[in-house]
Amino acid sequence: MSISSKIRNVRNALEGMAKGLTEQQQATLRMAQGELTDAADWAEELEHTPLCDLGVAAGASKEERL
Repeated sequence: MSISSKIRNVRNALEGMAKGLTEQQQATLRMAQGELTDAADWAEELEHTPLCDLGVAAGASKEERL
């Protein structure tokens, strides 16, 4: 299972936790789910990007790769 899939599974599991929460808590939960969606999308992009495109093969520093 890929990292992006694991992140999405956590995001989906949070859905069941919304019951019984206050409105503010539900809003916080939705915000966390949005952040997890962004993280999963980013992880999925990285999973499909060849290492040479990330600068790893060229020995680029972390700052140069970002």
